[in-house]
Amino acid sequence: LHISQLPREDEDSPRQAILAKFCADDVTSFRACMTANNFDENKCGPSKAVLDKCASGAFKDVNANPDYIF
Repeated sequence: LHISQLPREDEDSPRQAILAKFCADDVTSFRACMTANNFDENKCGPSKAVLDKCASGAFKDVNANPDYIF
């Protein structure tokens, strides 16, 4: 059985644009961890937790703003 690692989301998706705008440092940290650990998310728990916390707030803010433009 061969499992291919594929990107979870396109780099130009609205979700990624929101993360880049509101959580740029956290995204950079998480991606660096993933790259350093052969894309094993299990080894990047602390940086993922920080990113998830930032992302949660960012998505709530964007979703609450009907005038938000990507």
